[in-house]
Amino acid sequence: GNRPFLVELVAHGEPEEIRVTALRTIGRGLIGSGFELVSDTPEALEFIRVSRRWWFSKDHERVVISFSPHQSDDTEMVVYGRARRKVRKGFADLADTSA
Repeated sequence: GNRPFLVELVAHGEPEEIRVTALRTIGRGLIGSGFELVSDTPEALEFIRVSRRWWFSKDHERVVISFSPHQSDDTEMVVYGRARRKVRKGFADLADTSA
């Protein structure tokens, strides 16, 4: 089921460069999984997905990716929200590979 999550990672590059790359890669994957980009600011990207579980029930998923300067030329990304296991695991794996 959908559960809350929080993942922190550091990427090499300025926040705007990292935001554009995240939109092109992570965003494309989320959109391909049925998410909709609902907010795109220099500080964050926000995606939502609403699906019907049963005729009377809806599932809501939300993923926010925030970007902030970190040390010299790095960007801290904080990814949080509420999503299904596949999405949470994807971000956890991303954090593992960036460490």
